[in-house]
Amino acid sequence: MTQPTKAAFPPATAPPSVLDYHQVLARNREVFLLNHAEEVACWDAIHGAIASLRGTAVTRRDRNGKTRVSFVPFLLLAGRQILIGLDALVSHQSYACWVLLRAALEAALIMGKWEDDPQNAGIWERREQDSRAYRRTYQGRALVSRALPHSAELQSALKHLNDGYEHMNDRYYKSQTELLAARSGYVVQLNAFDTDPLDHEAHVYVATHLVLTLVDSLIRMMSAAYQREPDLHVPVTAYDSLRFGRVVALAASDADRRSALSKLGLWPL
Repeated sequence: MTQPTKAAFPPATAPPSVLDYHQVLARNREVFLLNHAEEVACWDAIHGAIASLRGTAVTRRDRNGKTRVSFVPFLLLAGRQILIGLDALVSHQSYACWVLLRAALEAALIMGKWEDDPQNAGIWERREQDSRAYRRTYQGRALVSRALPHSAELQSALKHLNDGYEHMNDRYYKSQTELLAARSGYVVQLNAFDTDPLDHEAHVYVATHLVLTLVDSLIRMMSAAYQREPDLHVPVTAYDSLRFGRVVALAASDADRRSALSKLGLWPL
């Protein structure tokens, strides 16, 4: 892959007007499509797979005659969050992507808990009445399930996302702001768009690989529920082969990129 074209960013000297902001959005989308046609193809496959899983949840029955219709709202929510989250990456706004993808991760992990034991659904529904049982079942490592493949890795990715890209802690605060020298002292700057092309490129690979892993895990979990081999696939193996060399190079270039690629993107580095 060639070095990504640098996106257009508003000047650092003053906040952009609303018109300037939307002009940059349009420019960034054009730049993205020039550099990441393969990722767009992956996202299209992901979107189609989630739609197919919704149909499967309604129409197929397991050996006990049960459907997985209760999964449909989670699949709808995950599909929406993924679609809009990845759209934020197209606009070179990776920070917004992670806020949206968090809910998709949680949806998949909750489905795994319900597949483990249908009584977990009742605990989830009564979380306000019995918060202790809810925390015991759904917080931290308790979210790891037997039924969902890669559940432990996905739960670990959720924790990394919370700590580094969602919660207003010291790490998040410092990663989002820049302290710039000025004549009168210093200026704190907050950018609306990803300003480092390599950071943005890394987040594209992080998000794409994470979502491919998530959807592949849901496919395998639901296929197991119906006691059949998966007849639906997303190109996770092909994507690994396509981008692994570039991912290794990006990981070697910066410790924060390596952390994001391995801990959040689940790349095997």
